Amino acid sequence: MEPQDRESERIQEAILALEQQRATLGPATVEAAVLALREKLSRLREPLPATDKRKQVTVLFADVTDFTRLSESLDAEEITELLNLLWQRVDRIILQRGGRIDKHMGDAVMAFWGADRAREDDAEQAVRAALEIKAAVQELRPHLKTPIPLNLCIGISTGPVVLGTLSTTGEYTAIGSTVNLAYRLEGVAPAGGILISPSTYQHVRGLFQCYTLPPLELKGFAEPVSAYQVFETYSPLQQHEARGIEGITPCMIGRQAELQQLQAAYHATLDEQRARVMAITGEAGIGKSRLVQEFEQWAADLLPPPLFLKGRARQETQPLPYALLRTMLSRRFSIYENDRPATVRSKLEQGIGEFQPDPELAVQQAHYIGGLLGFSIGESPYLERLTNDPAQLYHRATQALLELLQAHSRRGALLLVLEDLHWADSSSLQLLNRLIPALAKTPTFILSVMRTNGEHEAFPLQLASVPVQPLPLKPLDEQESQRLIAAILLNMPTVPPALADLIISKAQGNPFYIEELIQGLIEARIILRNTPYWEIDRARLISLDVPQTLTGLLQARFDALPRPMQDVLQRAAVIGPQFWTAAVEALAAEDDESARVNCGEQLELLIQRGLLVRHTSSAFVGTQEYAFRHPLMQEVVYRGTLNRLRRLYHARAARWLSSHSEERAGELTGLIAEHLLNADLRTEAVAALLQAGQQAAARFANEQALGYFIRALALTDDADLAQRYALHLELEAVYEITSDSRAQQQTLTTLEALAEALDDDRCRLEVSLRQAAFAEATDDYPTAITAARHAIMLARALTLPCQEAEGYLRWGRAFLRQGNYSQARQQLEHAYAMLEALDERSTECGEATAHQKQRGLADTLRALGAVHWYQGQYPEARTCYETAMRYYRELHYTRGEAHCLNNLGVLVGESHPEEALTFHQQALAKYREIGNRSGEGRALSNIAFLLVTRGELDTARTAYLQTLELRRAAKDRAGETVVLSNLGEIALAQGRYEEARAFFEQSRQINHEIGNRQGEGGNLGNLGATAFWRGDYPAARQLLEQALASCKELGLRRAECDNLLVLCQLFQETGDLASARARGEEALRLTREVGYRQTEATVLNELGYLSYEERNLEAARAAFQEALDIQRQLGQYHLTLDSRAPLALLALEQDHSPEALTTVRQEVEEIWEVLKSQQLAAVAQALRIYLTCYRLLEALGDERAEATLEQAYQLLQDRAAGLPDAADRQLFLQAGRANRAIVAAWRTKHL
Repeated sequence: MEPQDRESERIQEAILALEQQRATLGPATVEAAVLALREKLSRLREPLPATDKRKQVTVLFADVTDFTRLSESLDAEEITELLNLLWQRVDRIILQRGGRIDKHMGDAVMAFWGADRAREDDAEQAVRAALEIKAAVQELRPHLKTPIPLNLCIGISTGPVVLGTLSTTGEYTAIGSTVNLAYRLEGVAPAGGILISPSTYQHVRGLFQCYTLPPLELKGFAEPVSAYQVFETYSPLQQHEARGIEGITPCMIGRQAELQQLQAAYHATLDEQRARVMAITGEAGIGKSRLVQEFEQWAADLLPPPLFLKGRARQETQPLPYALLRTMLSRRFSIYENDRPATVRSKLEQGIGEFQPDPELAVQQAHYIGGLLGFSIGESPYLERLTNDPAQLYHRATQALLELLQAHSRRGALLLVLEDLHWADSSSLQLLNRLIPALAKTPTFILSVMRTNGEHEAFPLQLASVPVQPLPLKPLDEQESQRLIAAILLNMPTVPPALADLIISKAQGNPFYIEELIQGLIEARIILRNTPYWEIDRARLISLDVPQTLTGLLQARFDALPRPMQDVLQRAAVIGPQFWTAAVEALAAEDDESARVNCGEQLELLIQRGLLVRHTSSAFVGTQEYAFRHPLMQEVVYRGTLNRLRRLYHARAARWLSSHSEERAGELTGLIAEHLLNADLRTEAVAALLQAGQQAAARFANEQALGYFIRALALTDDADLAQRYALHLELEAVYEITSDSRAQQQTLTTLEALAEALDDDRCRLEVSLRQAAFAEATDDYPTAITAARHAIMLARALTLPCQEAEGYLRWGRAFLRQGNYSQARQQLEHAYAMLEALDERSTECGEATAHQKQRGLADTLRALGAVHWYQGQYPEARTCYETAMRYYRELHYTRGEAHCLNNLGVLVGESHPEEALTFHQQALAKYREIGNRSGEGRALSNIAFLLVTRGELDTARTAYLQTLELRRAAKDRAGETVVLSNLGEIALAQGRYEEARAFFEQSRQINHEIGNRQGEGGNLGNLGATAFWRGDYPAARQLLEQALASCKELGLRRAECDNLLVLCQLFQETGDLASARARGEEALRLTREVGYRQTEATVLNELGYLSYEERNLEAARAAFQEALDIQRQLGQYHLTLDSRAPLALLALEQDHSPEALTTVRQEVEEIWEVLKSQQLAAVAQALRIYLTCYRLLEALGDERAEATLEQAYQLLQDRAAGLPDAADRQLFLQAGRANRAIVAAWRTKHL
């Protein structure tokens, strides 16, 4: 032990001895002696001038109010005498409360708490000191020679400062905005007033009566500052735990099992009539006090309730004898700190008298107890007799306390709660070791609460005859943490997963940490306490700062460490949340051999202290890996490290990582870049950030890649055009993958300007190709063609055939998206021929590589596959897609592979829906793997389409709505039109005609704006179908004929099938059976040519009904049967009734034999099960199916016919109700033949 430490220990022992003699020597004598010793102790603790450091402290400024006017009324000698008298009292209070006097400035004083060693209650002690200073000034006034209005204004603030020596004066002081805030608060405080900052208020909330002030305009602060005025200390009964968020008291979470253990132990104490101790232990904030609170509330509701005695030890009272027992009796007998001695004596006498029937003996015992425990009770004849016999006082007071506790226990169960036993004074512990065993055979339940810091700590009481049952509290698990967050944020409709994950990762299951982190977000206005619902500013939810309430707690633990441990922990904190022994050694100064040698030993000691954990494996061979037990401790220690020392350590950390990561350089580049950046080594940091970004992008860690590139760009000089161009090129590639169109467009504009500034045709070529790709993706096809042609010209001039071929590819894709298939095919085949002819070994190839060639061939084949698909050439399309996918897989190009999987899913969707679903699910997984939101939207949309074919329209609608959000977020307008059309088709199938029309119109408007002719043609057909189902046949025919012409012009054969089908239905409804048959047979031929199986089945059904109407029953039966076979092959069982019901009706008409009738009845039972399932509500031809089923059941005399008619009529009315006005509804009810027949049949039954 250092001599200075030994001297400090001797002074503390002397103070303790004096405090034990307080009752004998008298308060005045003890106060004078203790003050002198405390001043000496404070001088011993003064830091050395060279120990600059960053810390959180509480700063107090006090200033004499209106000192200038006072100076004018007094002469200089009187002023000096007044200030000396004032500062003598003020300084004593500051020192007694553990503060450090920084300086006197004439009529002002500055002091701070937490400079030498932080304590959890630094802010509380500063506020208590302020209140005592205010009282001392009031007591001073009557003793002044000249009556004057003497007042002090006081300002207090808590926050980070730099503590160090000013070179000009050699003065050791605190510097920072925290100091300035305390000074400004003092400047606006009223005479005799105490103002505290919001951060100080958070530390002391619940301990003092405070008034919230309106925001203050303070010099040096850009925004108004909140403040609180302190009036007085709450009494012990008024004080409460004020952790967490004001106005929010979530239920206890994750401690139900422990509460049940306490309850069971309490009942066992009563049943056995024997005392026991439950020792609750855990780290700070783990929920010990909350568990005790819940237990106390439970116990208070029992009949009869136990008698409560509760004491709490405090850190600042640990040197004071019997402080714990004193708080216990203060709570029990409502003794306040500001009670006069006579009042204290009276309360003690009355309290003891409740349990001692002899009044005189009760008074004696009250005086003995008060004298021993340090209560000021005034003159006492009983204590005067024992002035020179402290042993006799101890014996009599102990006996009185024992009788008091035994009297409590005789009346019923006694509940003795000892909170914060780790701070208990030794005198109380010794006395409890005598008292508790004497209660062993009584129903006394002792609940002790003690903090542990991860290391094994012995229970401070030694109770051989009373069992002690440990109850350690563990951190909340992830699910419990999520429940606590949800309970605190109850007024937030949904807690974003990113927010919950961030809080959980920081808090590590500590409930107090969770509450304070949320409070910090509220104070930072990231969480907004709006009415009626709380909201979150997602843009600012990037990281969480350590709240100052937690900083004080964690800093106190750090300050309690020996200096060697502090040094090691600071170096470890700079490396990061996890670190290695060799790295920590490398950060020590080269000439500090002892720091390097002792590093491992100090790290092991820190594990014992519960601050670190040792990993079982290490990322580096030959060195042990450790991690901070709490991430917040790492942040607090790091922030407490001076900036100049941080920079030095970061540079050494980067050097160590670089020298130890040759084989794993790619994995650690990002970490090395962070250290270089924090070391302020800009050039090296930019290079590392660029490399880290490229590696992150290669792993599809897009957010991280963007972060690296953007930070590198911010560090790059504006004049370094080549570096800025390279970084923007990387950014544009990531924006393309993430479908951030706006950012991509801005980046392309910047790239174009940089290419011109560099005057480099290669850069111009690169930018032109990217502009062509972007214009195509955003449906600006004319711009895409212009950019592609410009790229072809530049590539040809530079003799770069691969880039020239890419230009033709971009040109062809633009034509493809415009529906110009012949031109698209011409450009794509030209690109393919160029690439095929390319010999990468020849000088003609330029900079082309085998990789570029294969990628170009794959891209071109995939585009050619799309041309074939649009023209109904499915085998050719599949060959192109599969070949392209093989190339992509050889290149490990995940995005291209995902595109091909999606294309294949669409290709086989009609004929092999299960295979299609597999393709789309594989594509979806790969898009999500690389973070491609646009591709994810496409895959989701295609999966939704397959759900539609299964009849799962509601599920499909939900999927489409999700897809629509993705498309819009990605600014993918062409994709948006497809999804809008899909949603319209679902609404149309469900009979929500007005909603369908609105979706189709939105899609048509966007397609028109972006020049997408094939999309616009499809919209015409959809709008025509909508008009048909609404019953507006003239409008329907006009739109369908326009759509049909457009499809033929563009070669959209599938869409042509759809339009012919609806025209067939329209002519049949209007009675033009010849035109209906012509359109139907043309549609059937075309569906079979292009393999459009779903529509083929629908066309066959229409031809079947047409033949039935023409009374060609055999042709009708053949058509219905073929349609049924296709529907079953496709798994579209919800559509089969449109074939099965008319087949059963035909069988009934054609064969009247008993066997045929039995077969029909069996079929009817199966049909009825489908009708009961209500699946038909999502089928376009539902009304016709209901009508056919009704006629079938009616023909069989089946009583269920009426129920079927009711279902049909209700569905008809529901669909009519969705139309906007009465005229539309009337048109709908009268237009369709099935509609009219249902209405007529229903009226016949009901009218």
